[in-house]
Amino acid sequence: MLLLAAALTLNAAPTPDAAGPAQADASTREARMLAGVVTDATLSLAGHAFYTSFCAFWHDKPMNELFSVAIREQLSARRGNQVIVEYAGRVIFRSALPPAGANLAPLGERAVEISYETAMNAEVQRLLFSQDELASDEL
Repeated sequence: MLLLAAALTLNAAPTPDAAGPAQADASTREARMLAGVVTDATLSLAGHAFYTSFCAFWHDKPMNELFSVAIREQLSARRGNQVIVEYAGRVIFRSALPPAGANLAPLGERAVEISYETAMNAEVQRLLFSQDELASDEL
């Protein structure tokens, strides 16, 4: 964890690019504004309750402001409603929602633990093993 914090602080310093320092500062400011955002694209009351539970546990995590995640819900008559957590365009958690009225706090807490660990590992991988010849979304 300490290694990640040191790497992220070193990596967080704004670097001017070819467009100039003013443009680099603007893009850095925009990235900081979006960091730590948890978006809600749920459709049902149970989905929104999951989102509320997820956010409560997410904001207790250290350095959560480094990761922006999206929570969305898929409705399915066959499999029931599913909740999906995405980070950097990838699904990092997927689960079926329990029936309406059920306590969603344990599911929210488990989703945060799995999502936070996955996002942290992805960030460590990105910082330690970056390849200049590949774009960030390529394998």
